[in-house]
Amino acid sequence: MAITGIHTAGWHRLVGLVGVLAFISPAMVAGQHVPPSWVVPGGERFAVGVICSGVAGALPWGMGQVRVDMPLTRTVALDADLGVSFGTGRLTTGQVPDGPVGDLHVRWVIGGRSPGGRAGYVFGGPRVIGAKNIDVGGRLTDQRSIVVMDVGYGIEWKWRNGWRIGLEFNGSVGGNPLLFVGGFLLIGPD
Repeated sequence: MAITGIHTAGWHRLVGLVGVLAFISPAMVAGQHVPPSWVVPGGERFAVGVICSGVAGALPWGMGQVRVDMPLTRTVALDADLGVSFGTGRLTTGQVPDGPVGDLHVRWVIGGRSPGGRAGYVFGGPRVIGAKNIDVGGRLTDQRSIVVMDVGYGIEWKWRNGWRIGLEFNGSVGGNPLLFVGGFLLIGPD
């Protein structure tokens, strides 16, 4: 009889434990979703796309680049752009952009992203523009890069499917001051 009583009491405890686990385990499992390492929860995400920038006062000179956005924290990301300059606009003598273009900007989202996906941000970092020097007679004298520091403001909209579109306004500090206006289209995880 003693063995049957202990056995019965153990059975009731087992059913109770299984019932409690069945009730709370879906909530526990749902809360344990671990995003991949390249996703910063609730913040900036990895993305790849294109950006096209023009230079105020020198159109149709511009730059076409491939952009890779890499999150560093919830509100800070690193933007790496690599591409080429195209056209020379009204620039015919002096340092004329011609060749590869690359920049590396640190971007800080101000105030987070709105429920509609809009975010404003400030950014800054170095930009290298391939260039050639042309004298008054139109002769190539040498080729060297223009290195400037960019500082600017951008605004972007992100959709639930991961697509991002935005505008950037920035100026260069050092060398010849330039004002850039650019638009981009990126895709990344939702």
